[in-house]
Amino acid sequence: NIKGISPTSMSNGITIKNNTFEYESVLINSLLTVSDNLIYAEYNNGLTLTKNVFNSSPTSSTVGGEKYAVMIQSSKNFNINRNEFSLEKITAISISQALAGSSKIANNKIGINNTNSGVGNIHISAIKLLSGQNVDIVYNNIYALDASVPGKQATALNLGSQGQSTTNIIVKNNLVVSDGSGYAVWTKPSGENIASSFALSNNMYYKTDATLRKDLKNGSFIFYSVNNYRRCGTGNPMVGTGNSMPYQSNRLLYGDGCWI
Repeated sequence: NIKGISPTSMSNGITIKNNTFEYESVLINSLLTVSDNLIYAEYNNGLTLTKNVFNSSPTSSTVGGEKYAVMIQSSKNFNINRNEFSLEKITAISISQALAGSSKIANNKIGINNTNSGVGNIHISAIKLLSGQNVDIVYNNIYALDASVPGKQATALNLGSQGQSTTNIIVKNNLVVSDGSGYAVWTKPSGENIASSFALSNNMYYKTDATLRKDLKNGSFIFYSVNNYRRCGTGNPMVGTGNSMPYQSNRLLYGDGCWI
């Protein structure tokens, strides 16, 4: 738990490097329980997380709600780079209220697997950015897996939130694999200024769910390269949007019977 006093009295220049973090179930009073986060940071300026390893394999059948390896709130100039995430049941990185500055999530290797079971919806994400400004999400390798169980999706890039503000979020040069019923990218731009919320370019998306492979022939994936994608009218597209918005120069490794 890394926390400053307030947005005007922040912790500064903290670096967490070359550590291994294990997220596991713990038996307390004969009940299996889990923590909310491995790293929680709030009111920080210049926090760096680099060359760390995050593992998660809780033995409980469900973590009881969305949990996180890394959660950062009300912070600026953070740099999450060259980390490795191998996670079951939990979200890798969650960002909310990123403050004015220059922040980066770059060169991370992220694998998530949503094996939560039981009642209740528990969606997890590789990178989840709820709100904020001036964040570059670049050069990450992401694999998001789920078992296509209703209410238990895994989304690779989960960008924006209803009623929240997002500005100048750059998403570029990421390699994204979506395996299951979740999305490679789900965007929810804020308000009416859609173009200023997210700029997605030069990303590569790869969908492996067999139920969506309508355009595959002999095991060879078909490349599409289009300037503007729209949400498919049927099925479960790789790229979902809460609002219509441009996706420039992204590349998709197959199509679900329509441009996405």
